Amino acid sequence: MVFFKSSLCLPVLTLAQLLACIPTWAQDPTGHIVGTIKDSSGGVVPGASVVLTNMDTGTKRVLMTNDEGIYSAPKLQTGKYEIEVVLKGFKKHQTSGLAVGAGSYIEADVVLQIGESAEVVAVTAEASLVSTTSGARRNSMDLALLDQLPLGGRDSDRLLALVPGAVKTEKSYAINGTRETSNNFTLDGTDASDTWNAVGNKLPPPDSLKEFAVQTNYSAEYGRGAGAAIIALTKSGTNRLHGSAYDYFRSENLNANSFQRNSTGSTRGELKQHQVGFTVGGPVYLPKLYDGRNRTFFFINFQNLLQPATPYLWGRGGFTAAELAG
Repeated sequence: MVFFKSSLCLPVLTLAQLLACIPTWAQDPTGHIVGTIKDSSGGVVPGASVVLTNMDTGTKRVLMTNDEGIYSAPKLQTGKYEIEVVLKGFKKHQTSGLAVGAGSYIEADVVLQIGESAEVVAVTAEASLVSTTSGARRNSMDLALLDQLPLGGRDSDRLLALVPGAVKTEKSYAINGTRETSNNFTLDGTDASDTWNAVGNKLPPPDSLKEFAVQTNYSAEYGRGAGAAIIALTKSGTNRLHGSAYDYFRSENLNANSFQRNSTGSTRGELKQHQVGFTVGGPVYLPKLYDGRNRTFFFINFQNLLQPATPYLWGRGGFTAAELAG
């Protein structure tokens, strides 16, 4: 019998974990907001308090402008944000509805008006049609589009077919003329590529996704492939308890017969399919024990495909008389 000293267990386990690590590439599923605070005369405003609040989860990031009036908030979780700027002698400024996506770099400059801090200047952010801070081309589908777009089989991989420049291939999609094996797939910032076939692994159902984006002409942070960077982000809970249930039903009674079947006088093929599932998310709340609002959240999605299988008989029948005769 072989015995190991307990003092060796931790180093051995640590070494085993390091040896089992799979190489990956840096992918950032967060966003970045940066801006300059100025007064009405165009002068920079140092020492102003800047608070960024995620409008879904209530989480806050508190910053202070530097001597040049600049603030910078990297590594922000995706979602819509409100920016509040406060400084004595100026009116409070609030900008709401600022959408932060994965890998986005947003400039949000603010001009403060002289007045009492009890007075509020409220502004609603407008999406910029052209990015002046990056040369990357980005096609993004947010939660509203993911909920409304028709998608055959509820297969998230088929979202690529809706991107300009995407062509379906045998295993995946070719983007803007590059090979299907040149794309880089990430899920919540982690590698989601099939290392054997060099294509993407199966993505979660669309009801689990918060954002789906395809980025080309990207910076060095999205390395590895010469094609596109396919970025998928999953949902997280919010401060509101929210859920859904669905059943996507398909039947031959709802379909027209195909041209080929009509030409041969055949009837419609039998089809009975139910794609059922549910989602639920919200704050982790345990009465009298823990209140996770603005801090801790959960999200669950389940999906199942119900479709009667067509029986198939394997094997072959007996030999014919000609075969028996040689």
